[in-house]
Order: sequence, then structure tokens, then C-alpha cells
Amino acid sequence: MVKKRAVLMIAVMLGILLLTVGCEKKEPRQIEEKAVPVEIFVAKKSNLSQEIEMTGEIIAGQDVDVTPKVSGKVASVNVKVGQLVKKGTVLFEIEGKEYEIALRTAETNLKSAQNNYDRMKQLYAEGAISKVEFENAETQLKLQQAAYDRAKNDYEELVVTSPINGQVSYLNVEKGELVGAQAPAAGVVNLDTVKVKLNVSENLVGSIKEGQKVSVEIDTLGKTVDGKIYSVSPKIDQVTKAFPVEVEIPNPKREILAGMVATIKLPTREIKNAVTVPASAVLEHNGQQKVYVVEDGIAKERIVSVGVRSLDKVQVISGLKENEKVIVAGNRLVGDGQKVKIIKSVDAAGGEK
Repeated sequence: MVKKRAVLMIAVMLGILLLTVGCEKKEPRQIEEKAVPVEIFVAKKSNLSQEIEMTGEIIAGQDVDVTPKVSGKVASVNVKVGQLVKKGTVLFEIEGKEYEIALRTAETNLKSAQNNYDRMKQLYAEGAISKVEFENAETQLKLQQAAYDRAKNDYEELVVTSPINGQVSYLNVEKGELVGAQAPAAGVVNLDTVKVKLNVSENLVGSIKEGQKVSVEIDTLGKTVDGKIYSVSPKIDQVTKAFPVEVEIPNPKREILAGMVATIKLPTREIKNAVTVPASAVLEHNGQQKVYVVEDGIAKERIVSVGVRSLDKVQVISGLKENEKVIVAGNRLVGDGQKVKIIKSVDAAGGEK
């Protein structure tokens, strides 16, 4: 009996509890709009250069083939490929026994001719010989002097040296091998400064000046360096139908190697005091171009007209004012009236503010 009452009481209490819960009014939850994180750029007036991209192969600032001036067997090789050398460093030597003999013979003949000349000069002064005999002695002295100079020069050419400061780029010689003036035996390059050769079209060459600074991207190294226009040919190349232009790039660490590919950004036109924004800020939709600016934490759509474009910046002609906060990252995730949160502000130089 007691058990039945207890069970009945529990059932009544559960019923009351369920009835109470069922009668509670459910309050609707407020869903708060999340702010989209964005990066902004404050529009500024600046000079804007219109640029084109051109690619070219990097060559050494100096590239010299070293060819022996005399023939013979290689006596020694004194350097290896890649070694840094200075002007005058011995690259290799040629065996010189026959050249030494030739030099000594020429030296003896020269002394004999000199003695004969001195004797004949005295006799001519005394009137003991004719002018023709004296002139023959003089001619022989000159011939023997020339022969001695050639022999001495050949002997000195047995030691082959580097003509410039740089690095040994190749060696085509080994000890005991025959070499001669028919083919280069070694190469030396100077990479302290490197160059890129470009072919610039007729309609653009007028905007390029010697000494003008340019931006150079070395994809292999993943870096961008400064260069300058080294030379602009005044004559069109008849094969390429373009003007040869050389860009010079400082390379103090010698990390830029000959044969690498470089991308050159050539300025071709400059606009003064243009309102500019990064190219990433401008979106295109249904044939119109637009940007989003931030006002009081809200994204506002602006239809804009653009002018000159560089590789990473755009001139805004209308629809945007100087000092407005333009969204450059996250702008594809927002709409007009969207709540946003600025997480980064980038300045004109690309740095974080």
C-alpha cells in the first residue's frame, strides 16, 4: 500500500514538471552578424608608372675566353672550375724548352748584330765602308731585334693568365695535352655585375633611358632586386626588328648566376599625382569596376573608373577619394552594407601599418 502511494506521488510530480516545461514560452534567439575580417589600403596620391614585363637570360658582366697564343703541351694546370681568380692569376703553363732555346738563339743573334752594327758604324764614320754596307748592318740589327722580341713574347706566353678578375667558368685543358691558338682553352667570368639583354619594340624604346632604374625578379632565387638600364642601342636589329637593350644588375654576393631567367619590369609612362590603389582592390562585375571602402565598420560599394595600370597598382580616375579606406583583401567576401573588421592596414610601400 505504501509502495503504491509512493509511485503515485512520483507520477503526479513528473506530470506537473512536464506541464510546467511545456507551458514555458520559448524566447527567440538573437543571431548577431559576424564581421568579415579585411585588409585595407588608404588611397593616396602618388606618381604611377605604367610598366611592361619582359623576360631575358642573365649573362655575366664580363665573359672572356682565354686562348693560348703559342702551341705546346700543357705543363701544369693551376686552377679549377669555379675558382675565384684575379687579373694575372696563372691558369695553366705550357712546356717551354723549345721556346727557351729559340729565345737564347735570338738573344745571341741580336748581340752579334749589335756588335756588327757598332763596328760598321765606326768604320762608316771613318769613311772605310760605303753607306750601303752600313745600312745593311743597320737593317740586320733591326731584323734581329724583331726576331728577339717575337721569341721573348712567345716565351712569356707560355704562362697563361686570367685577363680579368672573376671566376673560372670552364677548363678545356689537362696536363700533357696539346693546346694552341686554334681554340679557347679556358674561360673566366665576372659576376660582380650581371646583365640581361632585351629586345624592345620601336613603340616602347623611346620611353627607356640609359641609367633608368628597373625592377628585376629572379624566379629561381625567389627574390626581386634593383637594376638599371645599362645601354640602349640607337639602331634596330635587322633580325629581331627590335632595339637591343641591356639591363645591369649589381650582384655583390655572386648568387645570381649566368643562365638564370630574369623578369624585368620596364616603366613606359608616368602619371603625376594619381589616386592609386593596389590592383587587388578593383573588382569587375557585369562590365563595371568597383571597390569596397570601409566607413564606420561597414563595407560600402563604389563604382569606379580606372586609368593607367602598372603591374600591381591602378589609377582611379573617379568614384574614390584620397584617404578613403579601400579593402584590398577580403573584398570578395563582402557585400554592400556588410559589417567588417579591419585586421591590417597596408601602406603604399606594401608594409604593414
